Amino acid sequence: MLHIEKSMSLDNKTSYFNSTRSFEDYLIDDKIYRSILMHPAIQRLKGISFLSTIPIVMNCREDFSRYDHLLGVSYLAHLSSQKLSLPDEYRKVPILAAMLHDIGHTPLSHAAETFLLENRHRYHEGLTTEYLRKIYLSMEGGSRQLLIQAHDLINGISNNPIMQSLFSGAICLDTLDGIARSSYSLFLDFVEPTDIIEAIYCEKGEAYFRFESLFLLDQFWICMTNLYSKFIYTNKVLSAEAMLTRALELTFGNNANGCLNLFAQLQDNEAWKMLLEDKSSAFLIQMIKGKKLFKSLSSIDRGFRNRIFSQYSSFRFDLTKRKEIENLVAKEYLVSSVYVILHYSFILMFRKKHPFDCNQLDLFDYSYGKDPPLIDVLASYTRARKSGARMEIFLPYHESSRQLEIDFGDKNAKA
Repeated sequence: MLHIEKSMSLDNKTSYFNSTRSFEDYLIDDKIYRSILMHPAIQRLKGISFLSTIPIVMNCREDFSRYDHLLGVSYLAHLSSQKLSLPDEYRKVPILAAMLHDIGHTPLSHAAETFLLENRHRYHEGLTTEYLRKIYLSMEGGSRQLLIQAHDLINGISNNPIMQSLFSGAICLDTLDGIARSSYSLFLDFVEPTDIIEAIYCEKGEAYFRFESLFLLDQFWICMTNLYSKFIYTNKVLSAEAMLTRALELTFGNNANGCLNLFAQLQDNEAWKMLLEDKSSAFLIQMIKGKKLFKSLSSIDRGFRNRIFSQYSSFRFDLTKRKEIENLVAKEYLVSSVYVILHYSFILMFRKKHPFDCNQLDLFDYSYGKDPPLIDVLASYTRARKSGARMEIFLPYHESSRQLEIDFGDKNAKA
């Protein structure tokens, strides 16, 4: 278990989440914040799970919502604005950006992203931009200008480089709250986000990070990489996502009567209900909720899996090619191709350009003990997201008998 040098008591950790929840009152007291917070697109986030399928297949302390996360990031944006002594006319911008940064999330959160990309070629950021434009076009005067600036901050094109550094990159306000929230839910240690914000200060218009607190960023980095590698990017979680993706395809994939647009506006409980109304998708959902997850082809026959992918290595979201692969595996294992799922996972890879060592006299080209600029510190941690960085096939399988544990439909149907 990771050792965190600062106090890691459960009471201290819980106090952070209590502070983020109480920040809602601060937002409601302000006319501009309140108008955004009460917008139906924001209120909808109360019904969207932050961790999606993870609380279903793993033991979790708490299942936060996207709205909880919104409050957390907004709280950190508020604290950062104070630490950076932002001008009054700009101080609302980062808070508004934090409030709106996840507005485009569909039901089931990140677990639905593969389905969205395959059917609409859109990630949730694109839907966020659409929502934002609709909202600020309905606003007037100074409020509209603030939202335009918030839009730029969310999309990485702000003319405020210091605040942009806190909204973009591997370590940003979004990840500070998100990793803390995920780690707490999964009973893992984490660095309290407010401790990191406390190490930021502004002097003569420049933002710095206190040298003696740099170890907190390294500890946060270890927490984040451990969380993703050991708890999120596991076959258990990815199998549930693959099964959910196929269920979404079966229910919403034909886009009849605007199904995709309808799906994007639902909350989780409404989406689950619609999935259960379709016989084929209902079977998959019941399997997920019963923790009867499909096996990866890599764990069944890695050689067969590698031979298949070597023949189809050049395609990504080509649905015709995907079906060819699924049919091939279905024939091999005598299972309906409906329940053979080729799934792309969106893997975040982490790297650090300037490893921190307390014993080094040279850090970011600054003398030992001198506080480095905030932008340089945050830029030293980088993250690469590659669409389809991990490709796997999941299918129902029983290792000992090579037979299905239950009836998965017509096993002899033409795949």
